[in-house]
Amino acid sequence: MVRNAKSVNFKEKIKFRKMKKNLFILAICCLFFVNYSNAQLKFQNSQDHPIHVAIAYYENDESFTGWFSRGWYELEPGETKVLIGGDLEYSTYFFYAVDTEGAEWKGGGKYSFIIDPVNAFEIKNADKGYQLKDNRTVKDFRKISTQGEKTHTLRLGESEEE
Repeated sequence: MVRNAKSVNFKEKIKFRKMKKNLFILAICCLFFVNYSNAQLKFQNSQDHPIHVAIAYYENDESFTGWFSRGWYELEPGETKVLIGGDLEYSTYFFYAVDTEGAEWKGGGKYSFIIDPVNAFEIKNADKGYQLKDNRTVKDFRKISTQGEKTHTLRLGESEEE
C-alpha cells in the first residue's frame, strides 16, 4: 500500500494540533490546582515555646450562619500551620492565642468570642451568651484583615495588645 505524502503530512499536523490543545488544557488545569492548593490562612510561631491558637469568623453557608470559634491549634517553636485550607472565603478573621509561658495575643475588647480554655472546641454562635456553659469563657480576639488575599500568613512573635 502506497501512502500519499500529503495525506501523511496532513494527518501528522492534525495529531500535532490535538496534542498542543491537550497540553494547553493540562497546563491550565495545573495552574488552577497550584493556585487553589496554596490558598489558606496560616500561622507561624516565631517564639521559643509552643503557642495555642483559637480562631473565629462569621460563617455564612447553607448549613449555618453566624459566628463560629474553633481551637486549639498548637504551634511548636518555628512551626507554620494551616488553620484554614482552601480559598479564604471571608476578608476578616479573628484569633486569640496564648503561649505556654502565659503571654497572650488578644484584642482590646472590641471582638469577643466564647472558647473552652482547656479542651479542643468548635462553637457555633460563639458570640451568644447561652453558649457559656461547662468550662467555657469569653476572650477578646484580635482582628485579621486578609484584604482579599487568597493566602495569608500571620507571624506570632512577642505578644502585644491590639
